[in-house]
Amino acid sequence: MRFILFLLPILIFLTSCSSDSNNVHKNPTVINGFVDLQSVSFETKDLIPLNGSWNLYWNERLQSVQNHSQNHDYINLPGLWNGLEVKGEKLPSQGYATFHLSVQLNDDDLNRTLGLYIPYIHTAYAVYIDGELKVEVGSVGDSKETSKPKYSPNSIFFTPAEKTFDIIIQASNFHHTKGGLSGDILIGNAEALTLYTQKRVANNLFLFGCFLIIAIYHISIYMYRREEVTSFVFGLFSLLIGIRMLLIDQAFLVTLFPTLNWGLEMRLEYVTNYGGFFLFLIFLKQMYPLDVHYRFYRVMVVITGLFTSLVLLTTPYIFTYIFNWYTVLALFLILYFAYVLIVAAIRKRESALISAVAGLFFYLTITNDLLYNLNIIQTGNYLPLGFLVFIVSQSLVMSIQYSKTFKQVAKLNEQLSHLNESLEDKVQERTETLKNTMRETAAALAEKSALEERNQLIRDIHDTVGHTLTTIIVQIEAGKRLIKKDPLSAVAKLDASQQQVRTGLDDIRRILKIIKTAELSDNFLDSIRQLIANTEKTTGVTIETEIVLNGTFTSQLRHVLFRALQEGLTNGIRHGQSNSFIFKLYDSNVNVHFYLKDNGNSPEEFEMGLGLTAMKERVDELGGTFELDTADGFTIHITLPK
Repeated sequence: MRFILFLLPILIFLTSCSSDSNNVHKNPTVINGFVDLQSVSFETKDLIPLNGSWNLYWNERLQSVQNHSQNHDYINLPGLWNGLEVKGEKLPSQGYATFHLSVQLNDDDLNRTLGLYIPYIHTAYAVYIDGELKVEVGSVGDSKETSKPKYSPNSIFFTPAEKTFDIIIQASNFHHTKGGLSGDILIGNAEALTLYTQKRVANNLFLFGCFLIIAIYHISIYMYRREEVTSFVFGLFSLLIGIRMLLIDQAFLVTLFPTLNWGLEMRLEYVTNYGGFFLFLIFLKQMYPLDVHYRFYRVMVVITGLFTSLVLLTTPYIFTYIFNWYTVLALFLILYFAYVLIVAAIRKRESALISAVAGLFFYLTITNDLLYNLNIIQTGNYLPLGFLVFIVSQSLVMSIQYSKTFKQVAKLNEQLSHLNESLEDKVQERTETLKNTMRETAAALAEKSALEERNQLIRDIHDTVGHTLTTIIVQIEAGKRLIKKDPLSAVAKLDASQQQVRTGLDDIRRILKIIKTAELSDNFLDSIRQLIANTEKTTGVTIETEIVLNGTFTSQLRHVLFRALQEGLTNGIRHGQSNSFIFKLYDSNVNVHFYLKDNGNSPEEFEMGLGLTAMKERVDELGGTFELDTADGFTIHITLPK
């Protein structure tokens, strides 16, 4: 069944193509500017290709050849005049010429309405029948300035008055690297020609619609699932091929937009060619990442991307000139793509055999189109057929993948049903285990909380008692010195020491009641300033203070800053014999900076005592940095996140 579905679009397309080809007779042949059609009856729906050697008048724009019957050469049409030898010289791609053909009919076809199909002629042309202008596409000129390029195949309808009539085609090319005619000039009755062009337009529009729907579908998948890069690349590739269907053959896009700029039209056509290889290379890498060589892939992506960029950045003459070079690269890539698909099939990648068969057919149609566009063969554009086959094969591949996915889902559902049967027992068992674990965790957390609380109380008691005792020691030492010289001052010092003892006891009581932090958080700056003032008053030291704070801080951060200042002053006075301090406290957008420097004695090597260790622990708990410097006095620098 899948095989039939796979072949169905091929059979439909081949039937369509064969019906077109059956309408075209291969004989008779044009010989030396003359074709005898007396043996042909235009009552049938056959179209006759006017292929063969036409008269060529180089660098002449003629409407009639009555006075130029001998002054001509010959050119095989369809074909290019590039490199054609005329009067001992090879013709360039740029120039202008007149093609002439005499046609002889039988008596039955006199006064019958006939049709003449004119394909793409590079890059402007005018058609005369018996000296009467029937159509002009672009502007035929004798220079680049007087010539205006345009691409538009045309059907011409006329009624011959004589058995023998002349077809004259003026052509000029100054914008393209090809000069001449691509495709067959066809003649037949009007009904047959109309049916022929309508069928080709219908085929192109049908394929464009198919490719557009495919592109929208795959790009939509990517919009909802960004990880589906393969689908996105394939959608862009489909869109390019769809746009190409509007540009080649009957050029329906030109029919919709008659004023479309020729340069823009050519860019679109060549982007679909160059860009198609670029996108397909990426698509193939996404499909078979293990079978595409990575370095080769990167180099080819750069090269094909460069060619595509040249189409957008240069003139049509340049990017059509490099098409011959690109053709060699394209043929090489086609062989490499075929190699990758064959290797993937041999390695038994998922559904790779189907992709390989369809891909090889697709590459054959690409090769055909490249050779056809180079006028090496005269077959036609079959790329849409190849791409249609490839699209159907990819749909088949995806259906196989979806089928396997559904089977896996069904298997997982079955396993889930078995698991659900024993789920209650397992949940009960896991719940009991979880309860035991939670009990153990709660006990451990309680123990940890108690330990942290004890450590916090120890640090606070040390800071408070240490600062208080340091101040008392200083006061007592001063009192001892003054007791004989100035008893009143000595008594004042002892009274201050007594007050400090009371203050220290009050602090210890507050700590034990765990309310000290709350008090600090109520009025942080006043607590800081009061600590500085009390220290200066009771110890006689000077503290140069600079506080610039703009933000608000947590109670924990305020507590750490207060204790750091308290411990820093205590250390400086007790251990460093300092009598002068510089204290700075300021904040930025994200951090708070604490800076305390004294002028005391600082040994080069020292070990942090309990106070400094507690200070560092508090800073570390808040994710800050703690730095000490003993180069000149003793400096503490703390940075804390706000």
